[in-house]
Amino acid sequence: MSVKVASDEYKTLKKEVSRMASMANKRLVRLERNELTELPAYRSWVENGAIKFSVKGKDYQQLQSEFWRLKNFLDNKTSTVRQANAFLREMAANTGIKYNGLADLKTKSKKFFELADKIKQYYRSAEQSALALDYQKIWQQINEQIKQGVIEIDTEESTESVLNKYLQAMDKVQPVENMNEGYKEDSTEWDFIKL
Repeated sequence: MSVKVASDEYKTLKKEVSRMASMANKRLVRLERNELTELPAYRSWVENGAIKFSVKGKDYQQLQSEFWRLKNFLDNKTSTVRQANAFLREMAANTGIKYNGLADLKTKSKKFFELADKIKQYYRSAEQSALALDYQKIWQQINEQIKQGVIEIDTEESTESVLNKYLQAMDKVQPVENMNEGYKEDSTEWDFIKL
């Protein structure tokens, strides 16, 4: 029977976290070099303090915490350049963004993410914090408005102007979502029937 000493467990964890930290820090550099800093994995890292991954000076509990922080980053599909580019292409296909090559797509997607950030800030200031926290819902709303032709993000129009169009369109939809009426005013679409 072998006895596992706590220091052996610490060394094993430290070795694994060190390996993961090295991998994650390399991915961060690659994302920066490829101008993919607006995507979810990188944004999440920035929003949580933009602290480089490391094992230096950490005790066992801190190493466990760093392990989970690393796991969340590394498991995020947009933490690799290839998956991040695939994510951008998929987003473009879903939103109807027309682009010529990856460089053009990166430029146009920046406007999309800029708009999403402005919407998030607006919801926060309007004390609709539940909406402000849900990027997925914001992206869906932007996608829906692009598909309906309400807003365009691949034009030279300023983000502020696009934001105003977005908010005006959301005001028209708001009564339906609040169950006040059950229909959209400027539409031939009811909640339960398409006319």
